[in-house]
Amino acid sequence: IYGWYANVTTDNYGNYTLRVPSGIWWVGANTSLSGFATPASQVIVVSSDVTAIDFDYLAADRTISGVVRAGGSTRTGVWVGANRADGVTVGTRTSTDASGAYTLALPAGIWTVYVSSDLNGYVRPSSQRVDALDGSVSGVDLTYLTADAAVSGRLEDEAGRPLVGVATRAYWNWVATSPAAPSF
Repeated sequence: IYGWYANVTTDNYGNYTLRVPSGIWWVGANTSLSGFATPASQVIVVSSDVTAIDFDYLAADRTISGVVRAGGSTRTGVWVGANRADGVTVGTRTSTDASGAYTLALPAGIWTVYVSSDLNGYVRPSSQRVDALDGSVSGVDLTYLTADAAVSGRLEDEAGRPLVGVATRAYWNWVATSPAAPSF
C-alpha cells in the first residue's frame, strides 16, 4: 500500500524541488529513461528543507538478453528485471516480446537478472547472476517451474485467531544452497 504521493518534473538544468510535509519519504527518479539504468532510490527523513538528494544516471552501454519459458513454451508479456549484484538498487526492467525474448539495456557490471511476473500454475525462475563487465551477454534464459504440488496451512495468533492478508512464500531448495533463511 502506498501512501501520499508527490511528483514534479526537472527543469532545464536537471533540478527538481518536491514540496512535501515532514516525515519519512522514499524519493526516486524516473525508471524508464531510455539509454540509462535507473539510479538507486533514497529514503530520507524530512523535518525541514532537505537538499542534495541527487540521482546519477549511468549510461546503458551493455545488454543482457534471453528467453522466458514456462511449460515448454515461450511466454509473452513477462516482466524481467536486473539489479546490481552488489545490492545497490540500480536497475532496469522490460517485458518479453511475442517470441518470449527480452533485452535489458544497462551499464557495465555484475547483475542479478530476475522475473517479477507470476504465472498461474508456475513458480518463478531463480534469479541469475550475470557478468556484463566486458560486454553484452546473451542466452540468459529463465524458465518457470510447473507447480505440480501444494503446501497449505494456517496462520494464527497465540489465541488461535486467523491472521488475514499475510503474504506467505516458499523458496525452493533454499536450505541446500544458503546458510541463512530468507527474510520476509
